[in-house]
Amino acid sequence: MRNNMMTHGNLALSPTPEPEEKWEDLPRRRLDSHMRLRRNREKASKINGLYALFLAGAMAVILYLCVSYIRIQFSLSSDLATIRAMEKRLETLTAQNDALQLQIDTSVDLGRVFSIATRELGMVYANEDQVVFYQQTESEYVRQYEDIPK
Repeated sequence: MRNNMMTHGNLALSPTPEPEEKWEDLPRRRLDSHMRLRRNREKASKINGLYALFLAGAMAVILYLCVSYIRIQFSLSSDLATIRAMEKRLETLTAQNDALQLQIDTSVDLGRVFSIATRELGMVYANEDQVVFYQQTESEYVRQYEDIPK
């Protein structure tokens, strides 16, 4: 038992005693408390069927999302590796193409072409009176078999 002393300003009031517990009621209170605790544990241990179904569905959705995420990540990394390989191949082919173009450009000797055209084939430059300029009004390109206007 504990006495509480209340003070008000500088005056001490009389102690208010706590209600005393009777020894006869103590086992009954413990039993009631124990019974409530036991009922609460039983309620907590029993899972409602609908709640269990909801939890199972939620777990299935989470599992599906995790597997989908992993599949997408794998696909993305695979696609990136393929892109890197294609870019490397493109660089190689571009380098080979540039090398071949340079080889073609350097292999043609324009002086030799001129020599063969003028000496062996008898070709000559056109004179000024052989060049005809005209304007075509119908379209922007020249048709090969169309008559040239005079």
